[in-house]
Amino acid sequence: MTVLALRMLFSFPFFAAIAWLQMRRSAALSVHDRWRIVLLGLIGYYLSSYLDFIGLRYISAGLERLILFLTPSFVLLMSVFLLKKRVSRTEWLALGICYGGTVLVFLHDARTSGSDVWLGGAFVLGSAVFYGMYLLFSGELVQRVGTIRLVAYVMCVSAAASVGQFLLLRPVQTLLQPMVIYQLSLFIECYFLHYAACFHHHDGDCPRWSSGCLACWNDRPRLYLVSRSVDIG
Repeated sequence: MTVLALRMLFSFPFFAAIAWLQMRRSAALSVHDRWRIVLLGLIGYYLSSYLDFIGLRYISAGLERLILFLTPSFVLLMSVFLLKKRVSRTEWLALGICYGGTVLVFLHDARTSGSDVWLGGAFVLGSAVFYGMYLLFSGELVQRVGTIRLVAYVMCVSAAASVGQFLLLRPVQTLLQPMVIYQLSLFIECYFLHYAACFHHHDGDCPRWSSGCLACWNDRPRLYLVSRSVDIG
């Protein structure tokens, strides 16, 4: 939770500045779009990241990343059942191979690590599902609002939720960490903003981008490596 709060504190000024610039340059959002952005911010970055951090208490980082890599398959499945999209035989075969390999690795970890693997796996699976929902439901909105504008707004919502939860559950003094933690958090944000520059460069092509293109914003595995190597909550 502390890692997540630090990450959001470092990133919020950047995304707030981008959101402010986008507000000045673009037309006002409808009430419906505003509520959708709030929902996407809560499930796409805040809730999915929080569930993933909880899951990492019980499973290895390797198994966690393996489960997260199934996120695109969840987007595909939700597209089939919710949006009634057709899936080719090749895609079904790819899904079967992905899930089969994941199950084998999961059962191996369950035999060697005990029942906690099931609990941790459930949390990480929930994280992947929620992030898949974000990718799916942001597809239409990103074409109407714009990639940079949408991500900036969503990250501001996520930052407010993450920091708000931290202040409710942890003392403020917990944010006082060794300098290496701040350096790692800043490095992660520089990496994250690298993608912001890439998106800004291609913003004119946004109508051709699907919701899956936003997946590269998901830098959570690097955050989890930090949280596993430094026990700060």
